[in-house]
Amino acid sequence: MASVGLVMAQWGMGWNMTRLPSPAQLFHETFTVSKTVGVTLIVAGVLTINLRRIHNPPLQDFSHENQRFR
Repeated sequence: MASVGLVMAQWGMGWNMTRLPSPAQLFHETFTVSKTVGVTLIVAGVLTINLRRIHNPPLQDFSHENQRFR
C-alpha cells in the first residue's frame, strides 16, 4: 500500500493518508535484552567481516616461491 501512496505522490495527486498503513500496525514486536544483544552481535560481526575485506592488502603472486623447491 505504501507504494500506491508513493506513485500517487509522483503523479502529483498528493498523499492519501487513509491508504498508507501506520508503522504501529506493521510492527508488533516486544524488545528484550537477549534480542537486542543478539542483533547487536550480528551487526558487529557483519561490519567486522566487511571492514576486514577493505583493509586487507591485495594478494601477491607467489608462483615464484615454488621455483626453489624444484
